[in-house]
Amino acid sequence: EGTVESVDSSSGSITLLEGTKSLPYKTVTVTVPSSATVTLDGKSSTLSAVVAGDRVSVRSSSDGTDVIAMDSSFKPEGSSLPAGAKGQAPPGEGSSASSAPPSAGTAATG
Repeated sequence: EGTVESVDSSSGSITLLEGTKSLPYKTVTVTVPSSATVTLDGKSSTLSAVVAGDRVSVRSSSDGTDVIAMDSSFKPEGSSLPAGAKGQAPPGEGSSASSAPPSAGTAATG
């Protein structure tokens, strides 16, 4: 996972900077198989459409390889979160805590 520095679609490789611009970790080159599924900004795409500056995550498993890329302006539909925000569910989703009072009449009276 990192920021794209370059893409060579003819050889099927992506060079990524892991970390951030202000705190880089290392630069790696990943070979992407031609059978990989590429998604750019939430839509099916090709490796050649991925450009320097895009954020990319490459995942490989026995089911195949997925390349998920998004440019800096991408926001998922229905999201008010900035691109790259993680671990936050939309209001009312994904939380066991509730501000609503418990339902009345659920306790048994004897």
